[in-house]
Amino acid sequence: MTQLSQTIVAPAHRAADAVLAMNLVTARTVAGITQQKLAEISRISRATIAQIETGTSDPRLSTIVELARALELPVILLLIGLPEIRALGRVLDHAKKDRPSIGPHEMVRMKQFVATGMLKDRVQAALVGATAVESFSNEPLARTTAALFSAFLPGAGTEIGAILGELLAESISGRELTPRPHALTKAKK
Repeated sequence: MTQLSQTIVAPAHRAADAVLAMNLVTARTVAGITQQKLAEISRISRATIAQIETGTSDPRLSTIVELARALELPVILLLIGLPEIRALGRVLDHAKKDRPSIGPHEMVRMKQFVATGMLKDRVQAALVGATAVESFSNEPLARTTAALFSAFLPGAGTEIGAILGELLAESISGRELTPRPHALTKAKK
């Protein structure tokens, strides 16, 4: 790896370690358990937990999953950072103003795909969800997040995913995105 690419990659990598470290320490402290107790529950060594909590470790995903399970938390809560929290904090306000319009045909198709429970059909539901929100946002992250959420919860998940993706893109970039006003619909009352 060149010096320039190390300079570019390292800060983001450290930021992820710092987020995981802060979230793990916070969750463990709120749960009222020590590193040793967490080690016993998770079957992850106390030394590994200490390294993760100081940001000096790059743990496997399976390690993070085990720690979350031991703390009785969804894994995402150990990985969520400031940009995601900022975006989530604005979802309700955004949803009250502007929402993507999901047509009834798209809703039926997504629900049919999800109902089969098959991976290939969930992917199809995701693609329908991504396409359904194209007129809502120019932001690729809005389409991707809408797709991910559509594979589990067509309709409401599609809308929340699109809004969250748009707000995440805004939060990550530090700039306010300009939605296409003609493509937005007013929230249903």
